Amino acid sequence: MNRLLKTTSLLALVSAPFCANAQSPTDFSNFSPRLKLQSRYSLYDTYRNNQSDLITNTARFGLNYRYKNVMGVLEVQAGSPSDAYTQSSKANTTTGGTTSNGSQNLFQVRRAYIGLDLVAMEPATVSLMIGRYRFLASQVYAPDAITQILATNLDNVSSSTSSDGLIVKYVGKFDFGKVSAEYGVVNNIAVAKYATGSGWFTNTSIVAGDNSFNAAPKTQSRGMQGVLTGDINVGDGVVEARFGYGMQNGAVTAVSANTYVNQDVTSLEASAGYNYMQGQIRGGVWYQAVTLAKAQSGAIVGVNNVPVYTTATSPTADQDSQNISTIGVGVTGNSKLFGITGLLADGDAFTYGIGYQNVNGQEASGGGTVSGLATGVTAFSNQSLQISQYNVGLGYNQGVFNLELNYAMSTANYEIYTDNSGVQNQKSASLVYLVGTISL
Repeated sequence: MNRLLKTTSLLALVSAPFCANAQSPTDFSNFSPRLKLQSRYSLYDTYRNNQSDLITNTARFGLNYRYKNVMGVLEVQAGSPSDAYTQSSKANTTTGGTTSNGSQNLFQVRRAYIGLDLVAMEPATVSLMIGRYRFLASQVYAPDAITQILATNLDNVSSSTSSDGLIVKYVGKFDFGKVSAEYGVVNNIAVAKYATGSGWFTNTSIVAGDNSFNAAPKTQSRGMQGVLTGDINVGDGVVEARFGYGMQNGAVTAVSANTYVNQDVTSLEASAGYNYMQGQIRGGVWYQAVTLAKAQSGAIVGVNNVPVYTTATSPTADQDSQNISTIGVGVTGNSKLFGITGLLADGDAFTYGIGYQNVNGQEASGGGTVSGLATGVTAFSNQSLQISQYNVGLGYNQGVFNLELNYAMSTANYEIYTDNSGVQNQKSASLVYLVGTISL
């Protein structure tokens, strides 16, 4: 008996440091990885002369941290999508051909915030976060190419569009499903602009603003964003509903040296769909409306280095007020719905998707000449630009891995797309490409 007690005491003494470490804030179990690797390879396209090449490549990584009621997230991205074609990337002013995919933002911070659960009692949790955050205001039920639009589905879009500020989040888990709400007072609302005519996978932020990884704030403009979501159990699936709204008065939309341009900006998003059997088939619709008011420009003056704005007297295309609306519909699914699985390994399946969306009022460049070359475009009003986009995808899925062959086509009522020689003279553009993704 004494020997048993001695052995038990010895084991307790030896294991004590490990038990204490398991409850430590620095224990490995408090961390979980974030990872997204994605590459797109063009097999055929109608608007660039460097076909059959790697058109975008994204490496995104970071860590989630959770200890008791404390949380933290850090996520960075290297090699964000490049401009598939820009006028400035032309290397040959004789033929107008582009020899590169434009500029790349090689490193950026997508998320960096800390948080605290203020209320953590079933069925609800209320949390407070401070730092760089990304609001996910809607779902896109379509293959890869169509997800690259404005602010919609920002988690998938690889732009540097994030919101820096103070966020409150509510999550309620009930028998009928899950409900959540987020509200943030932020330095810059997250709204991105699809680069019409320049490429399929570029999204630049409409609002430059004062983000937490730039110099000291100068704009003195603040915004708000809010998101409501509901996932309601219906039959063997879930009805998914999303609604988001953001607004910012005097949001900085352009900066050149010490000259700033600001506009009042609002963005409304919504989506609704049905997810059957955890994605075996999933379909829905999405909508977004973005409004940009008339621009003001001003230079930094005074001891506080704050811009003083005046209304532009002769607005250019970039300074016009603008209304952009996007509406789409799509379906995605996999072969598990038909009992087809275990093709190359247990649990894998074929995937498919089809989507359509219409964009009205999107901004596009055109008209005049570039480096002495006629673009073949007559100047037009951005307010009347209409774009239809189609996307079909077939692929293979194994857990966090997905490989998909995509066909995408876009048509417009103006000649906003370039041909293979780099001249902007087409009303339509299409491409066939492979996209591979690993996402944790």
